[in-house]
Amino acid sequence: PSPAPPLWMGNGIGTQAVGLVDGVLYVSDMSMHVVWSVTPSSSSSGGRGHRTVFTGTYGVSGNVDGVGSDARHSSPASLVGDPSQNALYVFDEATAVIRKIDIQTARVRHLVVVNNINLLVAPTILDATLPHYMMALSPIIMNTSSPLTADETHLVIADSVNDRVIRIVLFSSSSSSPIHANASLIVDLAPLNLANGLAVHPYTGDIFVSADKAIYAISPSISSTVFKIG
Repeated sequence: PSPAPPLWMGNGIGTQAVGLVDGVLYVSDMSMHVVWSVTPSSSSSGGRGHRTVFTGTYGVSGNVDGVGSDARHSSPASLVGDPSQNALYVFDEATAVIRKIDIQTARVRHLVVVNNINLLVAPTILDATLPHYMMALSPIIMNTSSPLTADETHLVIADSVNDRVIRIVLFSSSSSSPIHANASLIVDLAPLNLANGLAVHPYTGDIFVSADKAIYAISPSISSTVFKIG
């Protein structure tokens, strides 16, 4: 059988990362400084998805909080969806800022500057000048099986330049209160060469990364033991 037509043909868009929440794809676009929303279309439209700019202004960079097109992104390099909070987390690479987008309102909120976060178990702070971080959400507190509290968000970061996996914990008592953050090293994979593939198991919190053309599983509940699985 012939292959199915693509959901959306990007036409040269600088796609970087994709998140899925409630059946809608959200795509970060480094080149045009926006986050797109993409929904499936009927077969009569040729199989293309319907796409709209969700946040940011097409082709205009900046570091401005706001709703929809009033917000400004600057090279949004990584994005992860959080269905439990109906939110997206975006890493704007040029400004080294992690931001949160409320999907219901399209409001973009500055959370934390990455290079202001000290690593708790490492000799250096996070280096926001690195070319790529990939993000994923963890559903549990690392090294335990405890679920997160309502005011915590745990982001797992793949640092493909220093070949390490890092946890960032964001604390907030309400949607309007200041964000507090800390970071810790989950595992240093050197001499393996970490690529940009990253996923976290939604129930166990196990982390899966790609390195040296293989897939590795990292189990935070077993002292961050690393297993080669394929």
